[in-house]
Amino acid sequence: MGPRSGFEEITVKPLGHQSGRDRYPRKYVEDNDIEIPRCAAWGMNLTALSQVYNMYIVAYGPQIHIYKPTGPQQLLTTEPLLILDLPSTPEADALRDKDAYSTHSINHLIVGNLGTREIILCACADGDVLAYYTTPVHRVTLTRPSTPPSTPPSTTPPLAPPQPTPFFHENVSISAWGLAIHSQSRLVAVSSNKHEVQVFAFALSSAPPSPSRPPSPSLCRPLSNFPLISPLPPSPPSRCDNFRLCLRLGTRGDNIPSIAFTSTPQGDADSIVASDIRGALWFLSLWDWGVQTRIPTSPGGVNWRREPQGWGVLVLDDKFGRGAKEVEEAFGCTPGDREGEWDISRSIAEIRGTRVGARETPGEYPGGFFAWGYGAGGGLDVADVEGIDLGLYWGDLLDVDNMDDEEFDGDEDMGDDLDGGDDDDDDEEESDDSATNSPAAHLPVPVPPHHLILHLNRHALTLYPPTGRATFCSPLLRQDVSHAPAQFAHPMEFYNRLNMAVPVPGISCVVIGSQVGRVAIMRIMKGGVREDRGVREGNGDKNGNGGNSEKGGKKGKGGKKGENGESIPATTMRIETILPLATQEGRNRERPATGLHGVAVSPMPEWLPGMEGSPIGRGNGGSARRRRGVKRWRVMMQYWDLSVLSYVISDERALGAEDL
Repeated sequence: MGPRSGFEEITVKPLGHQSGRDRYPRKYVEDNDIEIPRCAAWGMNLTALSQVYNMYIVAYGPQIHIYKPTGPQQLLTTEPLLILDLPSTPEADALRDKDAYSTHSINHLIVGNLGTREIILCACADGDVLAYYTTPVHRVTLTRPSTPPSTPPSTTPPLAPPQPTPFFHENVSISAWGLAIHSQSRLVAVSSNKHEVQVFAFALSSAPPSPSRPPSPSLCRPLSNFPLISPLPPSPPSRCDNFRLCLRLGTRGDNIPSIAFTSTPQGDADSIVASDIRGALWFLSLWDWGVQTRIPTSPGGVNWRREPQGWGVLVLDDKFGRGAKEVEEAFGCTPGDREGEWDISRSIAEIRGTRVGARETPGEYPGGFFAWGYGAGGGLDVADVEGIDLGLYWGDLLDVDNMDDEEFDGDEDMGDDLDGGDDDDDDEEESDDSATNSPAAHLPVPVPPHHLILHLNRHALTLYPPTGRATFCSPLLRQDVSHAPAQFAHPMEFYNRLNMAVPVPGISCVVIGSQVGRVAIMRIMKGGVREDRGVREGNGDKNGNGGNSEKGGKKGKGGKKGENGESIPATTMRIETILPLATQEGRNRERPATGLHGVAVSPMPEWLPGMEGSPIGRGNGGSARRRRGVKRWRVMMQYWDLSVLSYVISDERALGAEDL
């Protein structure tokens, strides 16, 4: 039973803590001439864990470092098992020559399955997009010599195996950000600061095109290894060859930090959901002549210039969810009503508890910013570190030279023109603001059947089901960072945004991260309250949010009853916990007073399929456990000072005695 009486919660236990100083002891670093990695500030999630092998994957600048967490505390070694130096395309080289801020630094990194094989996919600031298979990467790490730090290097070091090469390497001509992988359809999608999404389709067979349907020269024009098909086709074309699609947002579009695929009931990809920084959700059809739907949202405010809204979108299968019997079990509290949405914001304070937060200065805080390794004199060379980030501000969000210090007031940090001086921009902003303020103009989000959509804004998180009311929570992870040290060129408040989301399907959870240093574990719930299977007014026969509710809930706005008054269990969410734990924050405690480089989640090593045959995988009936489904997951949070906090999360009720 959790602290909230009446229902079971997931169990969260700390595994280990390594400060940056512990990971990189000064004497060892200096004696062995080790270069300490540098974190980029303005990125998306830059860490991941393999779901097959025991590999922790971290992006530092133009490199990917591979580690193996070891022991009960999941500790990392000082030196990685492998460093992948990213090659560069000629297009990226040319862009860097013209633009000093377009570096080869990685903006975003994810891990997922392309078909049956797991891949690492990353997007760079110069437009390069690369993918590696994890199997050859893991194979190379197994052949690396394991030398304790105290052992002197051999005079004749063993020959290193060849470095794995990317099987996919393309360029999207400008800074790349959002990433998505569709396993069944073998598609990779990339969003960029050109206000567009490019979708790369891999050939599924080597058979030549049918003589009766040769490829039309007017539809395909050469573009690297993936010819561009334009205009978009009405139906999926033949997959005998590679091709790419380009989904442009048009004049109302903006920079796109996050994207996700939706699928047909048969599991084939059919559209992209994109979140732009104005907070709009875009539904972009891959086929069907490229039909687009734009839904403006404005949780937490309508002035997107001063507080950009959209930083993440995650599409989940509608099967995602844990059963609930009562209202409080479904929401974690008695929900409020917010413009026809369930509002669980009141549960934030209860879950968060009383915390000191990141108020200490580096001098007062032993776990403070690990700066000595970044240059002579013990301080940061801000120009050196931040230089890799200045070109990544979503279309020059900040005009730093023309901004006075007093003008930078936390939430008022987005003053520059994001459209490059478009004369119509003010009118469009006015139109968008008035539309979002008008209840009559509040458009439902057309969530496709069999899907759920999580939308991450600066401080707000919203869950949209295909029918019924959305669930809203804000400000989920916002922190007072006014007294926190600024390790980069901008105040910490600039990074105060929800921009990381990692699903944990085995326990129906999603890990949501904020770049200023906390993550929330959210649980998707079904039941506890029922809603009419209906649609919102004004949405025609399409799916949408809204609907009346019963059994403990308030009436939704704009709902219509389904046939014969049919009602269904509502799909909702609740907050399980906020990490770091309250006991880990404050002076002389584990949490550093710096930003978050990334959050990574995977099954505990004994549940990883790639560990089959290893001592860990063989022990305690690992194969049988995996067949029953993963019930214990690890969460690893890495900070800018290279500190790592690790946790295990589990559903103890679902664990059998043999698993414990």
